[in-house]
Amino acid sequence: MKGRYGGFRLSGDDLLAYELQIGHYYSRPPWMEEMARARELYRLATDDVELVTSPDRVPVGDWISRTGITAELQWALGFGLSSTANAWDGEKHPHVPASVVDELLDRAGLSDRGESALGVITADRAAFQAAFSELHASGKRFIWELRPFNTWPFLRLQGTAGLLLLGRPWMLSWLSEGFHYRAMRVAQAEDAAATDGRGDHVQRYTAYAGQVFEAYCLGLARDGVPEPALVVGEQKYGKGGGQKTSDVAVLIGDDLVLFEVNARRVGAEPLLTGDPLDASKELAKLLVKKINQLGVSIGALVDGTAALPGVDMSTVERIIPVVVSAGRVWQTSNLWTYLDRARDLDKCKPFEEGRVEPLQALDAGEYERLLALAYHGGHLGELLARKASGPYRHRDLAVWLAEDKPVADHHVRLPAVEAIFQSMISELEPLYGMRNDG
Repeated sequence: MKGRYGGFRLSGDDLLAYELQIGHYYSRPPWMEEMARARELYRLATDDVELVTSPDRVPVGDWISRTGITAELQWALGFGLSSTANAWDGEKHPHVPASVVDELLDRAGLSDRGESALGVITADRAAFQAAFSELHASGKRFIWELRPFNTWPFLRLQGTAGLLLLGRPWMLSWLSEGFHYRAMRVAQAEDAAATDGRGDHVQRYTAYAGQVFEAYCLGLARDGVPEPALVVGEQKYGKGGGQKTSDVAVLIGDDLVLFEVNARRVGAEPLLTGDPLDASKELAKLLVKKINQLGVSIGALVDGTAALPGVDMSTVERIIPVVVSAGRVWQTSNLWTYLDRARDLDKCKPFEEGRVEPLQALDAGEYERLLALAYHGGHLGELLARKASGPYRHRDLAVWLAEDKPVADHHVRLPAVEAIFQSMISELEPLYGMRNDG
């Protein structure tokens, strides 16, 4: 398969790498949902009564504090600076005068730690140059290398000129997935230093982040899918309980929707190189691995090796498999050609079972939007079956919703997500005198 971009004809593999790049860099997710999700993932990682007993648990809150200030103060400072810099209004100039910066630091109780606090979110030209040099950003890599901007979305101007916001996408990244990456950098430093004689801090953190994301997705499904639907988490089966069913299962009528989730984000290397091999390796970790797991889970449920409490498989007429990833990809027929080719044929044999609908994929934001549609009256099974059966099977959820129009209003949100964001705003009222009218 070949595609044409800018007058150049690309092979299927080259096109796959290019689509991975542009699908990531041109993504513009809704900012409220992104920030609310990051905050809830942080809360689960630090406070959830079940997750704190995980053998993989790491001190996420302490790690983020080691980057300069606590996560809570990072949120307060970041939101205050972004609001002042008109980050959410592209028609206004994104400058923050020095006097306003000082006032924000004072309101947040950071006046005595101004340098360390600003060092988390701002950098001068020399720091940016050093960061690009350390990342070996040159040639084609320089074009796609944006990590320093995600790390410091504000440029610290000379003298008392204040701060300049370099871009809204980088500010949004800093206030959302940035908390994940700031913790990850500490885990990497711990491994490099062999803290406590261990070199598995990154491994433990990624495992724990996966458990946190699974808990988040399960909690949203329980909040979002109305009764009489049944929502069930993963169930152990097999010898010694060594295998597990999908992370989230929803029984609604005679439809069984199975979600297999992955907390992984798209790695930096394939985005920088545009190399087909790097792209295929990344997609194998992001999607193919989970597709294979979902195939095995379906097979176990169908043959009775595994069971879900409250679910009688003999009455299920449609099984709808969905893979959900934290990382965003651009869905195209070329991507799905690769996924069909790369999956394990034996593990995915159950997808051919007569009751199983075509496999679908969602990112975290699309998963939230789908559950919001269900909460506001849409039938989860019918929505997914409709998307999978027509010309939008290999397209992004937003494209399908906008063009096929399966619901009257697809600009809906889950009340649980709105409540998280409103709670975050309420915390800022004492600092910035903001009103929270809902």
